[in-house]
Amino acid sequence: QFRTDNISNAQSNGFELAIGIRPLPSISLRTSYTWLSTKIVAIDGTNSEVPSPYKVGEALIRRPQNQGSVSLTYIHQRLSGFFEAVFRGKVRDIEPSLGSFGGVFMAAGYRTMSIGGTIQLTPWAQVLARIENFSNTAYEQAFGFPAPGRTAMVGIRVITSR
Repeated sequence: QFRTDNISNAQSNGFELAIGIRPLPSISLRTSYTWLSTKIVAIDGTNSEVPSPYKVGEALIRRPQNQGSVSLTYIHQRLSGFFEAVFRGKVRDIEPSLGSFGGVFMAAGYRTMSIGGTIQLTPWAQVLARIENFSNTAYEQAFGFPAPGRTAMVGIRVITSR
């Protein structure tokens, strides 16, 4: 049992699974999955007392029951590239302007995808490019704080020591 100052007591259990394989020297595949079950339990010495607006037995806020990712990496001589997909299931959340006084509600889950790559120019310099959320998914990791839409980044990495 984990004790906190802001929610009284909580219990959680679940499992995580991560698998990585390399079917060819130039290709790596990785996947991960987490299943998590959380619940609010009563303040010590009581059967049903918890801070408002929470109720005994409810899941903790911002803790998805399901989340995971899949990624593919390709490396060939001076080039490398990647693809990554991430998903998170729905979560209980609170309205940030009102705090817990505004009540608790279910926030939608989301899926995002990113791609990118590098070109090794010299032993000490790389050009990098990536597009995060390339499907331009509208989502919020925490309610009231929208994540950026499609975001592109280009840069140069300079290695100064090894």
